[in-house]
This record gives sequence, C-alpha cells and structure tokens, in this order.
Amino acid sequence: MKTLGFATPLWRALIAYRVILLGYAAMQTVHYWPVYTDRRLALGVFVVMVLWTVAMTAANAVDRGRRWAVCLADLAVSAVLLLGTFYVLDGGDPDATVTGPWVSASVLACAILGGPWRGMAASLVIIVITMVLPGVPPSQNTLYDVVMLLMGGGVVGLVSQLLREAEWRMTLMTEREAAVNERERLARIVHDGVLQVLTLVHRRGPDLGPDGAEIARLAGEQEAALRGLVLGVHGPVAPGGEADLCALLTGFASTQVSVSGPAGPVLLPSDRATELVAAVGAALDNVTRHAGPGARAWVTVEEERADVLVSVRDDGLGATAEQVDRAAAAGRLGVAQSMRGRAEGLGGTMSLVTAPDQGTEIEFRVPRRAERSPRT
Repeated sequence: MKTLGFATPLWRALIAYRVILLGYAAMQTVHYWPVYTDRRLALGVFVVMVLWTVAMTAANAVDRGRRWAVCLADLAVSAVLLLGTFYVLDGGDPDATVTGPWVSASVLACAILGGPWRGMAASLVIIVITMVLPGVPPSQNTLYDVVMLLMGGGVVGLVSQLLREAEWRMTLMTEREAAVNERERLARIVHDGVLQVLTLVHRRGPDLGPDGAEIARLAGEQEAALRGLVLGVHGPVAPGGEADLCALLTGFASTQVSVSGPAGPVLLPSDRATELVAAVGAALDNVTRHAGPGARAWVTVEEERADVLVSVRDDGLGATAEQVDRAAAAGRLGVAQSMRGRAEGLGGTMSLVTAPDQGTEIEFRVPRRAERSPRT
C-alpha cells in the first residue's frame, strides 16, 4: 500500500471516521424509517453508502497521481446520495436524511489532499445542496451542521498542509545531510591520499635542488588551496555567502595543533575566509617541515572592529633572520608567497617573529571586507 508520508495517519483516521458515520447513518435510517415516503429509495441510498465506503477504503491504496480523481468522485457520489435522500423525505424533516453526516467524509478527503481552501470549497458543495434545495427548509440543527462542516474542511485542510510542509522540510534536511556526508567522505579520501602526497612532495622537494624546490613550492600552494577547499566543506555558511573562520580552522586541530578563538562565530566572506585558511595551512606546513620532531603549534583567532587576527605559534627550533632570508633566496617561497602573498592579496599583513630555540610566531592581520586598500 502506498502512503503519503506524514499525512498517512489522516487517511487512516478518515477510513475509521467514514465507517463510524456509516454506523450512525444505519441507526438514523432505522429510527426514521416510518417517516420515509419512498422506502425502496432509502434502502437503495443506504446500500450505495455501504458499497461506497468499502470502495473508498480500498481506494486508500491508490497513488498520489490518482487520488484527486478519487476524491472528486467521492464528493460527487456524496452529493448525489444527499440529493436522493431528500426525495426519500419528500419535503419532510431535513434532519431525517439517510446520509446524515456521512457525506462529510468526502469533504475531509478533499481537505486532506488539497489543504484548507479546497477543503472549504468541497464543503460548499454539500452546503449548497443542504441549504437551497427547494421544499426542504433548513432547521437549526442543519445550520449548526453547516458551520461545523465548513470549519472541519478548513481545519483538517490546514493540519494536512502543515504536515506536508513538515514532510518536505524533513526530506530536504535528509537530502542535505546525505550530501554533506558524501562530501565528508570524499574529503577524507582527498585528505588521506592527495594531500598526503602533496605534503610529501612539499617536504622532500627542496632536497632535490632548485628544480625540486620549485616543485615543492607548487605542491605546497596546491596543498594549501586543496586543504582550504576540504575544510570549507565543514564550515557553516551564513546567509550572504559568509563563513565561520573558526569552524574552518578547527579542521586543522590534532594532537599536535590546538585551535582557539572567540565563543561566537567569526564571520568573513567565504572567499576571504578560504584564502586566509590556506595561508594558515601553509604556516602549519612550515611547522611540520622546519620546527623539528614533536613540535606543537597553536592557532589563535582574535577579532577587532575592522580586522581579524590569526596567529600561528610553535615551540620548535626557530630560526634566525639570516636563515629566513637564505631560505627565500634558495627558492623556498612558502613564507613569501603562500603566506605573505595571500595576506597582502586580502589587503592585510603578515608578520613573522622567530629566534633559535624559541619557536616561531606568524601573525596574519586581515580586514573583514575587501574594500580596504592593501597595506604595504
């Protein structure tokens, strides 16, 4: 049996509701049997009601594409049976109808499928037949039933509409979660494969001479860029294309790297955040290559009114200013291009403080917005 998700309980409740109303119609028919002027027609109307109730119970198995045809047929049959029952009365008591409230089930079916407005539109069909049929003046009970029928079509339709919206949101969230899980799986594959190879090339390339140093530089840049993309998968993106810098940098956290920042999100335009993350990745690569075995690193994020400060500090071997200059002259341009170049490209600055056996601290100061002029 095919169902309609969150609205399935409403369809099941409608089946039970229709059967209960059929039982009520049977008792009403027995009660008013002596006053019916055409008892054969009354019996025929009731037999059709029984058969139609069975048919509508089975029709609950049809798919969504056919359900509107079934609901409209249900409303039409209910209207015809209600019209026929007045001939049974021949202008008598309008409360003695054979159908009674049984016809309201067709209205609720339209409400469940079409929402509040279509539910009330369906109720108007039954109301018009009840109120304007010549020769049968409506009673006080009839007016009460009309109001309840109109309210029932609207309320049940509203509930059904809310359930469909909830089902749509749940489906969307499930699809998004599946997409995120797939991206994370691919990110793990990239991290365990491509990034490891690039790191190895970046680390060993300078030992192969000037050509190897150039290859190492390119590998380092591509590794930083790819790492920024991989980490960007996990960072929450706010409306307007902003990303939480702290969430992106958290991807670097490990037993050797600690990441800390403000309690709340640090939002930057996503392209600027990705570029800054790549610069931090290059700084951490330098720690891996030059700080010595067992060196630890600390990444700290701070906010100012117009700028964001990110510092990368390690407790490694450190270096002298001459060693830094010689590394740049030898073609090891990670500091000059992967870090300083990215910071200046964002209109910010990069400063480096290091000393032998005192570790190294690199600080990036980047304006939040691109309108700011690059610093020199």
